[in-house]
Amino acid sequence: KKPLPARAFFHALNQPAAQETSSPASVLLLVMLGKQVIGGAACVLLPGRVMHEWYACGLDRDYKQQHIYPSVMATWAAMAYAATHGIPQFDFMGMGQPDIPYGVRTFKKAFGGRWTSHGRLSRINRPLPYSIAELLYNLRALLPAFPRN
Repeated sequence: KKPLPARAFFHALNQPAAQETSSPASVLLLVMLGKQVIGGAACVLLPGRVMHEWYACGLDRDYKQQHIYPSVMATWAAMAYAATHGIPQFDFMGMGQPDIPYGVRTFKKAFGGRWTSHGRLSRINRPLPYSIAELLYNLRALLPAFPRN
C-alpha cells in the first residue's frame, strides 16, 4: 500500500557492485505462476552475515480463493536463499512501534524467529518539514496506483 520507488531503483539495485566479489550485493526473487509474475522480494545482502528484506509483495488478494499467497512465498524464498547461502540472519527491516497496531508486524511475526530490535534510531532535525513530508507520503499511499517509469 506504500508507494514504491521508480523501476530504475530496482534496475540499479540489480546491477553488479563496483567492486567485484563472489557474492551479490542484492537479490531479486520472483514468484511465478506459469509465465506470470505474481509476487517477489528485493533483498540486500551482507554476505555471510545478514539478508535484509527491503520489499516483498504479491497479488495475494487475486489468488486468495486458490489459497496462494505470493507475498508469503516471496518471503519464504528469501529466507530459503539466505539459509542455502550461509547467511545466518534474516532482517525484516522493522516491526513498527510495539505499542502501535501494525498489520505488517502480524505478518512478519507469523514467520517466527527472534525480535532482536524494536526499531532503528532516527533523529528529526526539522520536525515541521518532516511531518509534512510524512503526511504527503501517507496520503500518496491512498491514491490509486499509476504507472511509473
